[in-house]
Amino acid sequence: MTGDATSEDFVPRDINPRDITERDISSGDLSSREISQRIRDAVAPIRIAPNARVLEIGCGDGMAAALVCEQLGEGGSMLAIDRSPVMIAATGERNDVHVLSKLLEVRAARAQRASLEPGSFDLVFGINVRNMWDDPATAKTLLASLAPEGRLWAVLQLPPGKDATGLDATIAGRLEKVGFTVLSKGVFGEGQTPGCWVECSA
Repeated sequence: MTGDATSEDFVPRDINPRDITERDISSGDLSSREISQRIRDAVAPIRIAPNARVLEIGCGDGMAAALVCEQLGEGGSMLAIDRSPVMIAATGERNDVHVLSKLLEVRAARAQRASLEPGSFDLVFGINVRNMWDDPATAKTLLASLAPEGRLWAVLQLPPGKDATGLDATIAGRLEKVGFTVLSKGVFGEGQTPGCWVECSA
């Protein structure tokens, strides 16, 4: 498949917000769930320095945040945002150790309303967050939040059997229009979840 991505191309997070209840969160059921291979595939190409200041937009139930926090060390920190309070509660539950240690902060907000300090992040990423490249206002907010040497990674995954050919170029072109510089892009390899990724600098 080539051309622009459509809403039908997006794979939802492994857990739908409607399927998560307050009972699940309070009982610790979420923290015991394994991280799916699909999320591992999505995070795999992202280069994460141990001391990076990381922002994830659209963090869902916190699977990717868990993988990133495992790679952070001294000086590193992470802010995970999502517009859904239910998802933020799930992220906090899954990553309670990282939240308590203050390695991870979770915040229920859209990117434009998250009070992001300009130049405050070394790494910004999102998985299946179309607004990153489809909404210029959101893209510009993320651009402003990047540190001078910072990187943005936009990752898109598709349903099984779909072809991601050309989607990386489409996403790259839209990010370039708002001021990002595309450094690399590509599609996932055989055996991985179909999709693509784009890496940008400010």
